Amino acid sequence: KSKAVHSIVRHVAEVSNMGVEELYSKVGWPLYRKYGHCYDAFKLAISDPDRVFEGLELDAKLVEELLKSIERRLTPQAIKIRADIEVTCFAYEGIDAIKIALKAGEQQPNQNGVTTSENEQDQTQLHEHEDN
Repeated sequence: KSKAVHSIVRHVAEVSNMGVEELYSKVGWPLYRKYGHCYDAFKLAISDPDRVFEGLELDAKLVEELLKSIERRLTPQAIKIRADIEVTCFAYEGIDAIKIALKAGEQQPNQNGVTTSENEQDQTQLHEHEDN
């Protein structure tokens, strides 16, 4: 946590032609006192910057630079995860039942930003099973 905070403060101080210690005294230390850790305050600032920086005597340009750096460094990055699944259904029309179930699952609201895709090989295998 502290390393991320220091990285942000150092970068903003450099861009704003300000000393790191001076920026800590204006932003860092007050946020540590108010939120327990500056990292927690920075994470909150992503969604509610007015509340976090309220009461601090900062010019708009400095707040803008802080927010830009905070958003770039603390916003979670998207990652790709790949998984192969095997689905089996022993009912008479198993392939159709599996296709219907998988399509219904894709239609469900996605609350976690998860996307799905299928590759051509999987599609070919599914069609081969349908023909038999």
